[in-house]
Amino acid sequence: MFSIKMTGVGYTSTSFEYAYVDSDGLTDESPATYTLTWEGALPVTLVAFEAVPEENRVRLSWKTAEETNASHFDVERSQDAKTWTKIVETAATGDSRELSSYSTTDEAPLAGISYYRLKTVDRDNTFAYSRTASVNLGSSGLGVRVYPNPASSVLLIQGVDPKSVNHVSLTNTSGQLVAQYGAVPETGIDLSKLSNGMYLIKIVTKDGLQAARKIVVSK
Repeated sequence: MFSIKMTGVGYTSTSFEYAYVDSDGLTDESPATYTLTWEGALPVTLVAFEAVPEENRVRLSWKTAEETNASHFDVERSQDAKTWTKIVETAATGDSRELSSYSTTDEAPLAGISYYRLKTVDRDNTFAYSRTASVNLGSSGLGVRVYPNPASSVLLIQGVDPKSVNHVSLTNTSGQLVAQYGAVPETGIDLSKLSNGMYLIKIVTKDGLQAARKIVVSK
C-alpha cells in the first residue's frame, strides 16, 4: 500500500514519480508521474510552530500568515512520534490575511523527550499537520538558572555550558524579539534599554535542546 501525508498548507495539488521493480531487481527505465489535485487550498498558512520547556511546563506557540475558513487548532503530543494524543484545542481567527499569533501551555508534560505537532482544521474538517517539534525535560529545561529575577540592569545565566549554546533570545509578551545573542554573554544580558514588564528568555543548545524562563524587568 502507498500513502501520502500532507504536512504543508496553501496548495491544491502534488505530484510524484514511481517506477516498477521486478523480481530480478530491475527497475522500469521510464518512471511515471502521478498528480493528485483537490478543490480549495488548505485553511491556514503556518509560518512557525515552537515547543519550549518553561520551568515544569511546555509553552507551545505558533503563527499564521493567512487563514481562510479556519475552524480551530489541535495541539497533539507523542512520546515516540508515532502515537499521538490531542491535549489542547484552540479556536482559530477564521478569516485573516494578517499575521496572527497563538500560544498555549502543556501543564503536565511527559518526562524525557516529548514530540508536539499542530493540526489545523477547516470548518469543513479539511486539515493539515505542522512539522514536529520536540523538547527534552530531562536535559535542558531543568538545569538552567537566570538571576536576579526581577532584574533591573543585567541578567545572568547559570547552569549551561557556554560552548554548547547555539543562541540566546529575549522576547516580550507579544512574542516580539527584543534581543538575541550567538552565545551566553559573559557579562550578562543588558536590560538597560528595556521597558518594565515581563519577558521570556530562551536558550537553545547546538544539539537542539531548549530551555525558557520568564523574567521581570523592574527599574
